[in-house]
Amino acid sequence: MLDLPRRAPRPQRNLRGPGAQGHSGDRGRARLSGRYHVLGGVIDPIHGVGPDQLNIASLMSRLADGTVTEVILATNPNVEGEATAAYPARMLSTMGVETSRLAMGACPWAVT
Repeated sequence: MLDLPRRAPRPQRNLRGPGAQGHSGDRGRARLSGRYHVLGGVIDPIHGVGPDQLNIASLMSRLADGTVTEVILATNPNVEGEATAAYPARMLSTMGVETSRLAMGACPWAVT
């Protein structure tokens, strides 16, 4: 068994605005509450899929009221996934919404 140092919990980030209810993490992890928005694919110009074919416009309209402070983008770690995440991230930065990505790669202490 590995004895890893515990990290201090980060402050709660409320993804839905005031009064949101959500799942509470375990072992001192930060509590996240929020909603999902499925883009419905990836930007893939070779196959004729551009931003207009995805649900990006509906995401922007959901965020128009200004109550959301952060969006966590979860896309595949490939060229199409990176391009897809970059597109809404640029748009969200102009709205003052912070964007972050899920971690990618292997944990250095993971046993395979």
